[in-house]
Amino acid sequence: MAGKPAFTVPPGAELATDSVPFPAGALDSVTITTYRAEPRGPATYHAQALATATTPVAADAA
Repeated sequence: MAGKPAFTVPPGAELATDSVPFPAGALDSVTITTYRAEPRGPATYHAQALATATTPVAADAA
């Protein structure tokens, strides 16, 4: 991303962002939050996911 503050991922595409310092150890629990202006389906899917994924409603994102 070369330090750009925003990006658009085309449908079906993948994107790798710039690395950031993130001190987490092996098997630490990590929560990722995304914001979407309009309702969408799940942000991601993994066949062996071992945690519950949630999508906040608009009131939660404010």
